[in-house]
Amino acid sequence: EYLDAVAATYEVTIPRIVKGSGWACHDLFVENPTRGEVTSPGDSAQIALWLGLHAGRTEYLDDVERIVRARLLPAQVTEPPQLVAKVDDSLEKRQELQRRAVGAIGGVHKAPHSRKANITDVTAAGLHTLLDVYNNIVVPTDAGLAVFLHLDYQDESVTVRSERNDNARVTITSRTGKDLLVRVPRWTPPESVRFTDDGEPVAPSRMGDFAHLPGSAPGREVVVAYDLPERRTTEVIDTVEHEFMWRGDEIVGVCPNDDWLPFYPTSNGCDE
Repeated sequence: EYLDAVAATYEVTIPRIVKGSGWACHDLFVENPTRGEVTSPGDSAQIALWLGLHAGRTEYLDDVERIVRARLLPAQVTEPPQLVAKVDDSLEKRQELQRRAVGAIGGVHKAPHSRKANITDVTAAGLHTLLDVYNNIVVPTDAGLAVFLHLDYQDESVTVRSERNDNARVTITSRTGKDLLVRVPRWTPPESVRFTDDGEPVAPSRMGDFAHLPGSAPGREVVVAYDLPERRTTEVIDTVEHEFMWRGDEIVGVCPNDDWLPFYPTSNGCDE
């Protein structure tokens, strides 16, 4: 009953705090475009992950991947940011701070989808979420080795490699010989999902959101491929409408945008 209460709260509350793109404001229920932050999206991804793992609510695992792909990973600072210099800051000190910021989770951003800034506690929170997600990409279960998330992963028993171009291709190399359970995203067209087992096309049975592949010799390679439907969505932040171009659960363009550490590329045909 407690897990059901958490799930009900998640369904009602999270969409009010975290938008579909993963944007959230530092101030609860406020839409200030200069106060975006990524700890709330990260926290919501962890709640969704735990409900999927411990309450059987595997439909929420689609939310986990969407938030990771659309907000947490794009939030990483990949080039030295512009810094506001203090009067007593030397050029050497500013350059050192800029260098050290690269790799951080740009957890506070001064524009809705750009102008990322490194704040240490937000970076720590983002890494906490990403580590929790990584450690549960593949989970041993009584029914077999379950691939919960389509993200890169490796341990002594299994390797998962996720590739995305015009469609998605996930390659699972199992070294255990145990049964495999592979989650199928709910948002992809069911008719587009295709499996091969050691190069041979197969039609595995389903167990809820998972495809079940019986155990075989260690070293098997299972591949699942599926379409990444394109769609457009809009979100309004403080009267400004932002249009997103999606490919599957990943944002591949936004308008309006700017060039100061943006989260996403600018959509084709966008004038701003």
